[in-house]
Amino acid sequence: MTKTSWVAVLPMLLIPTGSFAQTRTPPDSAIVQDTSSTRHRTQTLRLTVSAERLLDFVRYNRIEGLYTGIGLKLSHNDSARVAVGATVGRAWSEHTERGRITVDRLLGAWTVRVRAERSLDITNDFRSPLDSGSLITFGSEDSHDYVDRKSIGVSITRRLVGTGFTLRGELGYADDRYVANSIKRGILLASTDYLPNHGVDAGGYRRTAFVLEWHPEINSKPLLSGLASQLMYERGDGTLTFQRAELHVLARSHLGPFRWLSRGAFGQTFGRDLLPQQLFELGHGQNLPGYENKEFAGARAAILRTSLLYNFNFLNRRMQLTERLRIPGLSPGMSVGLQSGWADASSDAARAAIARLGASFIAAGNSGMDSRPAGNVRSTISAGLRFFSGVAYVGFARAIDRPHPWKFQFAFEPTI
Repeated sequence: MTKTSWVAVLPMLLIPTGSFAQTRTPPDSAIVQDTSSTRHRTQTLRLTVSAERLLDFVRYNRIEGLYTGIGLKLSHNDSARVAVGATVGRAWSEHTERGRITVDRLLGAWTVRVRAERSLDITNDFRSPLDSGSLITFGSEDSHDYVDRKSIGVSITRRLVGTGFTLRGELGYADDRYVANSIKRGILLASTDYLPNHGVDAGGYRRTAFVLEWHPEINSKPLLSGLASQLMYERGDGTLTFQRAELHVLARSHLGPFRWLSRGAFGQTFGRDLLPQQLFELGHGQNLPGYENKEFAGARAAILRTSLLYNFNFLNRRMQLTERLRIPGLSPGMSVGLQSGWADASSDAARAAIARLGASFIAAGNSGMDSRPAGNVRSTISAGLRFFSGVAYVGFARAIDRPHPWKFQFAFEPTI
């Protein structure tokens, strides 16, 4: 029986209904004359307690232990003005500080962002936009791997009005470092130690990226129906050199109490020397729930997932915890799913990168648990109960491309 980790969709359970705003009025010099009329318009600044993710406030994982932080955002009541955000926090077991500073400027259909941060990034692939890491790992199985990354950069985003497309370009510098576990076990249900963090190649690089998205709001909001896609190209040049391309396609449809969801993705990393942190990994926490965690890895990979969900249509009302905080209703339902994936390592560089990926496992005496190429298409099926609008899952999964027992699954994860 396999215990899966509680992944980072727990932030979906905490939905603020308003901002924690403290507003002050600037001096008279901030009152401007509207040249098109005789009215005066007062420009005000708002300082709010705010961050991009709940994980910026609190999280618990095998690298940092308990992390606590705070986030602030200074914005203007005129949306065309500049907004400045900052988060800072401390990982208490790791004895490390992390945080970010962002400056955003909206100019019609254009958005310009400058960003500097030290982050604990996850290296999982083909993940939902809602999966940004583990909020709390109660057991001693964490389906994420991590890299300590310092970065600075600028991005320019253009909404192509009337088409549904968004184009984004990014330019900056990043530095990747390996980081080891700082704690041995999870908070609860921890009968075994955490597995080591997978290996990474250390070094700095100039980073450039281009992203073309179609209907990005459907990709990021799991209750919306429709089609969405994303095409991404990323490269690094410096001590670390890599190129990476990905294509994602998503479809959702609602029919009464039924929801049908499908997601497909293909990715490839290429270059003379491949990096372990840029490989594609598949397993029970990475789109193949009937297999072991990150059992397969390769320089090329593809996944196809489809699910059918049925909502029992009761206990759907959101619960108000405070004036500004609410959580979704229990929203129980059933789901069945089919998942297929493939990961290939046809070059010497890809096989060498997989070996470095598992170096920390070998050093810790877990040489039988490192990743390997899939060899052919692997498929699994799953069935179970879902709660909180599909976020929490209790059920079973098994591989169907070979004789394999059913595995118990208990996780907080996106439905697709």
